[in-house]
Amino acid sequence: MINEEKVFKCEIKSHVGHHPKISIYSDYCVDRILMQGERAVGVQAYHCLQGTLKIWVGHAVLLATGGASQVFAYNSHAEASTGDGLAIGARVGCELRDMAYQQFHPTCWIEGDRYCLLTEALRGEGAYLALPNGTRFMHHYHPQADLAP
Repeated sequence: MINEEKVFKCEIKSHVGHHPKISIYSDYCVDRILMQGERAVGVQAYHCLQGTLKIWVGHAVLLATGGASQVFAYNSHAEASTGDGLAIGARVGCELRDMAYQQFHPTCWIEGDRYCLLTEALRGEGAYLALPNGTRFMHHYHPQADLAP
């Protein structure tokens, strides 16, 4: 299975890693946005391996944290997709919108406590999504039913 988080980090480094005004810090997890009145001016983060705290201060904070797929029992996303960034933003008053629109891959094979991703190409070849009793349901949610993007 492809480690999406690792691929993303490699893409970021290949595009901005050589920029003289950009520094990349690995193994940090932001746990707080620092506010000055109603303005975000920095972040506090801890180093995941060393347990030390670091503060970065700037003119603005851009919060781009990914999703919250791990709130679902079965998903095919990175384990880091826990929703922490959403919570950090909400704590300082960020408006969270369209929370019902979690990107997910609806086709996983589940057997016991193990699961794996099934390619969407299966639906293109005639496979369909159904409830445990065999009832097809996607036509209730999208005009393209089982072929919905």
